[in-house]
Order: sequence, then structure tokens, then C-alpha cells
Amino acid sequence: MTTKQYLSQIERLNKTIENKIMETGQIRWMAYNISAPIEKDRVQTSHSYDKLGDRIAKLVDIESEISDLIDNLIEKRKHIIGQIDKLEKKEHYLILTYKYVQFLDFKDIFLKMGISERTMYSFYGQALKEFERLYGSEYLKL
Repeated sequence: MTTKQYLSQIERLNKTIENKIMETGQIRWMAYNISAPIEKDRVQTSHSYDKLGDRIAKLVDIESEISDLIDNLIEKRKHIIGQIDKLEKKEHYLILTYKYVQFLDFKDIFLKMGISERTMYSFYGQALKEFERLYGSEYLKL
């Protein structure tokens, strides 16, 4: 795992949670719009006649998964922010915080910091190297 991948875990988990929450909304909508089955001659099949129950079970599974993902996000976010907080140079701290905690793009970062784009990329490269020097042993082998 690279330094960028390691730091990007927060955003990735956040996006995964957002997608799962959207999925629960779609399943809820489908559950609310299920009509009652029309009784016909029953033939032995493996079809489930309890579509509402199936959807609710799926919803419960996804909500449990979301809960686990949120716990993981909170833990990773706290850990990575703690690591970024320990960077000595203010510019390194700011760039990594803006990029990997606040999810800003580079244009917004250099404008927010009031520095040139070239200077921002220089600081960014230095920040990644410093972060890797301090914490790389934790994630580079993964």
C-alpha cells in the first residue's frame, strides 16, 4: 500500500458508507412499493412469497454492514488524523489535512493556503515523504 492509498482510506470508507446508505434508501422504496401477491394455484417452487420479509432482511444486513463500516471509519480517521497532527511543518500538516481529511482538490488547497500551485505541489511531495518516513513501516508492507 502506498502513502497516498493509506491516506485515502478515510475518503474511500466515507464513499462506501454513502453508497450503502443510498442502497438502503432504494431497498426501503422497493419494500414500500411491494404489492400483495395474487393467490393462484400453488406449485412447489423455490420462489419466496415473502418479498417484503426478504427486503427487510436485506435492509437489516446492509444496515449492520453500515454500522461496521462507520466504526471502521471512526477508528481509521482518528488514527490517520493523529498521525497527520504530528507532522512538524505547518504546510505539510495543512496540505495532508485538506487533501485526505477534508477531501479538497489541489486547486482549492493552493488557493486556500495562498501559495502558488508549484509551491503547493512541492510541499505536498515533501509532506508525503515525511509522512512515509514517520509511519511507512505501518502500511508499506500491506
